[in-house]
Amino acid sequence: MKSIQILCALLLTVAVAHASFVCPKPCGANDICVMIDSNCKVLPWWSCQEVTMGVRMVGQWNDSVNNCIYSQWEVTVTNHLPRKITNLFIATDDSLTLRDNSSIWNIAKIGNVLSLPTYQPSVNPSSSYTFGFIIKGTHQPHMVIKAVTY
Repeated sequence: MKSIQILCALLLTVAVAHASFVCPKPCGANDICVMIDSNCKVLPWWSCQEVTMGVRMVGQWNDSVNNCIYSQWEVTVTNHLPRKITNLFIATDDSLTLRDNSSIWNIAKIGNVLSLPTYQPSVNPSSSYTFGFIIKGTHQPHMVIKAVTY
């Protein structure tokens, strides 16, 4: 029964990830899909100037009860266009080892995909949006913006 639940969760994650990054053109592993007025362009992630993401460690501590080191991180997504971001998808992997399910805030997480939460449906023009999390360890989790809709 547990394996069926794991399989269903995995399939749901894959479906959400693929549905989230839909673009008429293929969007590869090193690409970002930028949708502006239903027109999609695929760019290498390193050349995208429309939106950027900064990640910084806020602090770290040793939990002697659990014998574990934790660190708190802050991520700031900056919209560089004079248009509102209406959706944003950030891919991550198993390096985002949350302390627990309540250790992430101001962002929605489904599987290995992060997106704007329902209470924050957009990022205003020339503005930034910040979210945070607490993970086990002090490594910087792998995160990359995969899709942006304006």
